[in-house]
Amino acid sequence: MTITALNREVALARLLRQNGGAPVEDGFVRILEWNFDSPPYFVEIEHAGDGLPEWAASQGGLERIPLDTRLGIAAAVARAIAAAHALDVLHKDLKPSNIMVSSSTAGAPPAVRIGDLGSSSLLTPGQLDSLAITDLALASEGSGGHPQMLAGTILYSAPEVLAGQPPSRASDVYAMGLLLYQLA
Repeated sequence: MTITALNREVALARLLRQNGGAPVEDGFVRILEWNFDSPPYFVEIEHAGDGLPEWAASQGGLERIPLDTRLGIAAAVARAIAAAHALDVLHKDLKPSNIMVSSSTAGAPPAVRIGDLGSSSLLTPGQLDSLAITDLALASEGSGGHPQMLAGTILYSAPEVLAGQPPSRASDVYAMGLLLYQLA
């Protein structure tokens, strides 16, 4: 991951945290600390569990996880993405390995958080100013806050993005649909 992607991840995580509320706050992996001033550059994130594929394997495989639990995971991801979209944040790389899941106490649903905002973009970059968030990560992206037209994982990219159109909320919804299909 480049310094630009790390900057973008921190800026957008701060936007989600400061401007969001519970659905956003609880739906994304929290960034705890960062340093981009001098080497070694780093971003420290909370441990929010294993990626969905690893978590499912630790449960005996996806087919062994009750359907209501799998649908609960999909619903948690959908709520977080909807809350991010309400703030004009596109994830652009929604896939199973970016869904962090941790088992909680017996009988409680697993905790679900979305990670990896390095490919994400902001539809209205000016909103960072009102929150005093430095937008260096978004300054080099050009209009619309899209760092690359084709970012993310090809398998989860919407057909219109693969055809060269800019990512949109619908692109994330397409990836969410694939996740739902795989979980159900």
